[in-house]
Amino acid sequence: KEDLIIVSIVGKARTGKSYLMNLLLNNNNSLSPGSGFQISSRLNSCTKGIWLWNTPRISPQSPNTKIIFIDSEGTNSTDISTKTYDSKIFALIVLISSLFIYNTHGNIDERSIADLALAAHLSDTVAANVIEDKDIIINKLAPKFIWVLRDFVLDKIDPETGKEISSNEYLELCLRNKLMSKNGSGMENNLIRENIIKYFKERECVTLPRPVDSEDDLHKLDEIPFEQLKPNFRSEFLKLKTNVYENSRVKKLGNKKINGPILVGLLTQFINSLNSKIIPNINTAIENIIINEIEKSYEKCRKLWKEKYSKINSSDVYNIRDMYNIKYIIMTEYSI
Repeated sequence: KEDLIIVSIVGKARTGKSYLMNLLLNNNNSLSPGSGFQISSRLNSCTKGIWLWNTPRISPQSPNTKIIFIDSEGTNSTDISTKTYDSKIFALIVLISSLFIYNTHGNIDERSIADLALAAHLSDTVAANVIEDKDIIINKLAPKFIWVLRDFVLDKIDPETGKEISSNEYLELCLRNKLMSKNGSGMENNLIRENIIKYFKERECVTLPRPVDSEDDLHKLDEIPFEQLKPNFRSEFLKLKTNVYENSRVKKLGNKKINGPILVGLLTQFINSLNSKIIPNINTAIENIIINEIEKSYEKCRKLWKEKYSKINSSDVYNIRDMYNIKYIIMTEYSI
C-alpha cells in the first residue's frame, strides 16, 4: 500500500539491461544466484515481455516509499519482436514508470537516435479524450529519462568550442536537429529528437566504461564480484545508483500518488486494451482508477459508520443524505 517509485529499463536485445538492473536492485551490488533478473550470454533473450522484481526496495527518501524495478524484453530481439510488439512494451513502460533508463552501447550517433524511433510514435500508441491535449497528457505522465551509454570510450568534446563537456551537455548536443540532405534523409531522426525533448522534460546522460577488459570475462559478468570490475566502471555506476535511489520521484497520476493497488488497476486496464488491439485511453484509465479508489474509500467509511452506530435505533443514521455527504468528502479529497 506504500507509494511507489517505478524504475524501468529499455533498449536493444543483448545489451546488458538485466545485468545493469541487477546491480541496481541488489544490496552491496552482489550478484548471487537468484538475486536478480535472469541473464545469459546466449543469443536468445532471457527476458520476455515485461518482468517486475517481486521484492521492492525501501527508498532512502522515505520508509513509506518503495522502489520497484522493471526489466523488459529487448527491442529488435531475435524472437517474436515486431515494431508493433516493441511499441506496446515501450508505451506501457513509459506510462507507468517514474524513471526510464534507456540502455545502449557506445556513443550517441544517428543509428542510436534511429533506435529510439519508438519515442517518435509514442502518441500513436495511446489515446486521450481530447486529441489536442494528448501530448500534454503524455508529458505529464512521462518519467525522468536517463540515457545510459555502455562501454563508452570517447572524449566528450564540444565541436564548436573544443572544450570538454559533461555527459548531460553531450546528450543535449546530440539532441540538436541535424541538417537534412536534399533527399530528406535525416527527417525521421530529427522527429525523434524533437519528441524526446518534448516528452522527456527531465533527461540525463550517464556514460559507463567497459566493466572488464577480457572478452571471456564479458560473457560471464554475473559471475565476477563487483569489487573485481574496473575501478572507473564501479565509480561511475555508483554515481548512477545513488541518483536512482535518491533522486527518483514517486509515480503520480495527476495529483494522486501511485501505490500497489493503483498500479495493478492501471496495468490491468492498459494490458486488456492492448490485448484487445485497442489503443489504451489515458483519460479513461485515470478516471476509472480514481473512481475505483473512491468507491473503496466510500465502502470503508460506510462500514465504519455502520459499526459505530449499530446500537442506535434512529432512522436518520443511515439516511442516504449522510452517505452522500461522506462520498462528497472523499471525492473532494481525490480532487474530483
